[in-house]
Amino acid sequence: MAANDWQELARGVYALATGVSTGLIVSDGQAVVVDSLWSPSDAREILAYLEMSHPEAQVKWVVNTHSHWDHTFGNQAFAAPVVAQRRVYEAMVTNLSGPWSPAGLDRMRQEMANAHNLEGVQVVLPSVLFYDQLDLVVGRRTVHLAHFGGHTPGSSIVFLQEEGIIFAGDDLVVGRYPFMHQASVEEWLGALRELQAMKPKIVVPGHGPIVTGSDISREIAKFRQYFEQTMEGVERLMAEGRTKEEAMGSPSFPKYWEQGYERLHQANIGRVWDELAAKKR
Repeated sequence: MAANDWQELARGVYALATGVSTGLIVSDGQAVVVDSLWSPSDAREILAYLEMSHPEAQVKWVVNTHSHWDHTFGNQAFAAPVVAQRRVYEAMVTNLSGPWSPAGLDRMRQEMANAHNLEGVQVVLPSVLFYDQLDLVVGRRTVHLAHFGGHTPGSSIVFLQEEGIIFAGDDLVVGRYPFMHQASVEEWLGALRELQAMKPKIVVPGHGPIVTGSDISREIAKFRQYFEQTMEGVERLMAEGRTKEEAMGSPSFPKYWEQGYERLHQANIGRVWDELAAKKR
């Protein structure tokens, strides 16, 4: 990543949206990092940009919007407490004895093209936890955290009310299919309604380009429509007596995006099937 990849959204508020998004909120020599990216080396690039743009500033907090490794594996680069919703902590602890165990990390390195970036990764857990909401005071700024769920049970957003800026984590992605492996569709639709009701001026999605103005409503509406139409399609096929496997292979579902992780589309249909089937039991 290069310094010119960062965008200044407001005075002292920056975002990097080149793959996985991250944010910097700076005030009076203090800074908050929103999601630490997927490796210590990437996280050090956040520190390098902070040093260049605000050499006097020190990171006071690191916020993890959810537990997934591409947003949390940079935690170790910061000498600051990590803040997250309590379910983020619980999920990360569980991962330490599974996919993030030494053997699990070895498998990840074997499967990744840029495996060297994961060398020396040490999972740093959140140490400041909240349930529904938390305000972080950073200099003269108040950074509001709110738990919405949706993408994961612990998914939260970061909101700067005065500037109308939301860091949405993966509760909103733009230009690619969502990853629904741990998702609750009902909670996710609720999260999107909450995002819309907040009337933001700028939204930084967890993945994809930053959206502003009327584009925000359009992207949220398109995202909601994907979930709603997928649920409707699954319910229709269930009523017809089809199986989960038949649903996942059905061409009847509308596409959310022509490119960008389309391989997730079938898995998402399966996830919606499981959620709706559990309600019918």
